[in-house]
Amino acid sequence: MNIYKPYQYNNKNMFTHIAYQPETLNITGVDITTAWRQRIEQIKKVVGVHYTKGIPFITIHLLGTKYYEEEIDTLTILIRELARWEQWKTYQTKITIIGHWYTLPGRLVEALKELIESTKDYETTFLNLCIAYDPRDEIVDATKNISRAVKTGKQDPEMITQETLRENMYTPHTPPPTYIIATGGQKTLALTPYDAPHMNIIFLDQPFESLTEEDMTKID
Repeated sequence: MNIYKPYQYNNKNMFTHIAYQPETLNITGVDITTAWRQRIEQIKKVVGVHYTKGIPFITIHLLGTKYYEEEIDTLTILIRELARWEQWKTYQTKITIIGHWYTLPGRLVEALKELIESTKDYETTFLNLCIAYDPRDEIVDATKNISRAVKTGKQDPEMITQETLRENMYTPHTPPPTYIIATGGQKTLALTPYDAPHMNIIFLDQPFESLTEEDMTKID
């Protein structure tokens, strides 16, 4: 079996984590299945391009806290298909879902569990999918975890540091992204990592689905 090993850049300044914030999918007056399938296919393209170029960590905002009920069945089908995508094995990709995704309708939650389970043994590249994600929730959840530790005597409040907060975030072992790319003319961010003070934010007018390989690789 060939184990995927991403190309290793010699440039010591090469970044290791890139994040994408696609614009909210417009499903008004369009076929929902077609629209979501195009987005999933573009996500496959994004991860293929960056993994091949040696960037092991990718975060993509897939679904916010607001959605239409009509999207759930389509997403359930597509997520189950995504769990069976053979390239995860090729890239040796572990997928993590971050956000309050477990509050979504049960059928979609089960599909997401299947996606996580299908890649749990891979540890060469890493994909974080933000689903029902709000960065404020992440801070609140981390604060609750620390508070519980203080209450039970496992955490000295005087010893709480920035690292303590990081250890209680959703993906504590993921380096902060160097770039966040927001597409489709967005002017605000739904992805706001607290521990990335030198993060670069790129706002693009073009839609996420229209990004080409050249667009994805001209960042340095």
